[in-house]
Amino acid sequence: MDSIVSNEAIDRSYREFGVPVSFTGCQGPCKQAPVLTLRVGNHSEYFAQVSSPTDWQRLLRFANKAAAAGTLLLDAQDAEQYRFDPVHDQPKQNIHLNHLRFLLGHFRGEGEYAMTTYKFQKEVIGTFEAGGRFIALRMDASYPLSDGRKDVHKALAIVGSEPSSDTITAHVYTDGGTIRDYCIESGNGQLHFDDVPPGHGKLWKRARKILRPTAEGFEERLEVDNGDGSFVPYYVVRMRKVEHYR
Repeated sequence: MDSIVSNEAIDRSYREFGVPVSFTGCQGPCKQAPVLTLRVGNHSEYFAQVSSPTDWQRLLRFANKAAAAGTLLLDAQDAEQYRFDPVHDQPKQNIHLNHLRFLLGHFRGEGEYAMTTYKFQKEVIGTFEAGGRFIALRMDASYPLSDGRKDVHKALAIVGSEPSSDTITAHVYTDGGTIRDYCIESGNGQLHFDDVPPGHGKLWKRARKILRPTAEGFEERLEVDNGDGSFVPYYVVRMRKVEHYR
């Protein structure tokens, strides 16, 4: 730890992030060391297992944002995994959601339909919430109209798991006021679940959505079935992480 947070390294971090840092002895949960306590006003929070220069940089970025905002109630992004609650002695995050981590971050992509040349844009921000027990996905999709305007749809998905059964569920809230529940299955390195057929079910009787991680972010694919029992591609969106999102 001394080589990671030497006095020289602390001075460099202070100059870069503007957050004052001081050394302490063991703060109690030494088995979780290295442990940091971040204080903003009268509130404080533990961060544990901060053991590499990358870990340190992630925590300092969040500390800088929290200090500027005057609150710890912010999206910690890649610092969320270090949060530690010694009072309740629970895991820092829901391990049943580990295979959904590719959805965390800020993504943008363009959707392409399999049967037409029409394209649309989609944006997603995925964050850990409630101490890492859930994942929230804020989404919007923008569809160009023939008169030059854009039809924008927004939604919020809250994804969690039932530890006793390992079942992953999602509750989706739309800007139209509807609430939809989904049961998410995983396999072959991807997620899939039944979705609402496009076109209000007039042509397509079933639909399923497939999400899989890629080197740039993730791919979202919708497949449809007209009732003969076979699924065919409907659209695909290749979401790419926005690197400047901090």
